[in-house]
Amino acid sequence: MRMSDFLTANDRQHLAGLGPVARVESLLEQFYGVEHALAVCNATQGLMAVATVLGLRGTEVIGPDLTWAGSYAGLLFQQVRLRLAKVDSQTLTVCPSSIRSSLTPATRAIVSVDYLGIPADGEALRTLADEHELLWIADAASSLGALRNGSPASASADVWVVSFGFGKGITAGGGGAILTNHVDLYEKLLWLTQHPDRQRRELRRITNETLIEVDNELALNLVMHPLAAQMIAETFDEQLATLRRRQEQGAHLSEVLGETDLVVPLPISDDEITPSYPMIVGMWKGRKNTYRLKQALHQQGISARIGPVPGRFMQTLPAFRAKYPAPLQRQSIDLSRYLTITWDEENFSCFSAAGIRSKRRGNKH
Repeated sequence: MRMSDFLTANDRQHLAGLGPVARVESLLEQFYGVEHALAVCNATQGLMAVATVLGLRGTEVIGPDLTWAGSYAGLLFQQVRLRLAKVDSQTLTVCPSSIRSSLTPATRAIVSVDYLGIPADGEALRTLADEHELLWIADAASSLGALRNGSPASASADVWVVSFGFGKGITAGGGGAILTNHVDLYEKLLWLTQHPDRQRRELRRITNETLIEVDNELALNLVMHPLAAQMIAETFDEQLATLRRRQEQGAHLSEVLGETDLVVPLPISDDEITPSYPMIVGMWKGRKNTYRLKQALHQQGISARIGPVPGRFMQTLPAFRAKYPAPLQRQSIDLSRYLTITWDEENFSCFSAAGIRSKRRGNKH
């Protein structure tokens, strides 16, 4: 079928949230064990929609100082007053104790980011949010497939977003989804972001025995692209299996790195964290020595690319400084001590998943 024929044949179905879109949302609901998933055009716009329906305009929100700027773009568009908390040096995710010390009576919500595929401390964040009656928003764009204490990354947040953009564990070159267990939040998000055809199908209300159509002709057009939805729906299981293999490879490569006298892989000393491994994040044990590290990996038959940690501290971004011209805060960590390592899956063709698991079990005895 030609692309034009596919789009013509599926246009009304797609706008109504049926077909591949419904399949993608169902797959995510099953994967996370969550009540509601809503497909959107990308995670950044999804976060903006979340900030809008939660009524965060002008309120105080606390989140990590180190992240992708896109984690905050939608919130800042809603004019939130952002306070920055420190990140944990062993995971590069937001430190719950730093959030706690940053709280003020005006704080309305907290934001976490599963930075570079490493899950934030969901148990501590859930406890903190409940204790202070705060909303917890999670940017899980990079962590689909990651686990912390046996649970999917960020799945205990009030609402979280995932991404299907380039470089993600499951990709269609674009697209995202918003997930929540709160039906009222889901319906508000649907009303704000989806086509009226879908609104009329899902948001009907019976009041005084009269059927009322609840639709919003002024809704934002954040519908996922139909080709992205089709690709995810058709390849979700296959891509998830590939992601699991990459996680096995990342765990093995982390062990190799840990056996050198050069690098400590993150997360440090925590067997309850399984990153999604878009890359490995490490900390230099001493002086930076990229040449020696490449040689050590080469001796193991591994060809890897070594680079700096992507992303920046928010307070160093010119656009952020223009909006928040306060004196620069001290940064959480010294990023020059950290590195990232990426690899190609074929580099691990000689390792079976079973063999890697066997090696990992052997190392624990």
